[in-house]
Amino acid sequence: MLLIEECLLQLPPEKFVDIMKLMEHRYGAKDFVTSKDCSLLASGTYYLTEVDSLYRRFYAQKAVGNTVENGLLANGH
Repeated sequence: MLLIEECLLQLPPEKFVDIMKLMEHRYGAKDFVTSKDCSLLASGTYYLTEVDSLYRRFYAQKAVGNTVENGLLANGH
């Protein structure tokens, strides 16, 4: 059985503050592209890649094994 504590990422407080500032800056924002650094995400996880000027959200899925499932998705479709 996997414990939640084993899955949590430990960061120094300064890094956490930087991440929270970025999230506050992007909250409700449009016309931006994310860093696309998905190294900390589990295999198969969907993540936001960009938000356009009409607030449409675009997603990608982290590779599952050695393949990419589905590529880019727009608004989950």
